Amino acid sequence: MDVPRLHRDCESATGAAARRLSLSGTPFRSDTRAIPFVRYVADEAVPDFEYGYGDALRDGRVVRPIYFPAVGGKMEWSAPDGAASHVNAGIMFSVACN
Repeated sequence: MDVPRLHRDCESATGAAARRLSLSGTPFRSDTRAIPFVRYVADEAVPDFEYGYGDALRDGRVVRPIYFPAVGGKMEWSAPDGAASHVNAGIMFSVACN
């Protein structure tokens, strides 16, 4: 696939548009090429808008909570803010991922 040509063609086809919607769950490309229509600052993709799992969970009826049933042993995890948590076997719990 000629990716540079595809990128040029996409820019040419939508360049005069007042707005364009480009949805992607791709945070980066393994071949390090730019993702079409994504703005970069210091080689890092910068979204114009973010709507993550936590946002969808708070909005309700968009996604379901994720449940992690304990089946044995000890489970540990870190929240996005760095807070560490743990739970022992035999306890049912749910964690809403953000």
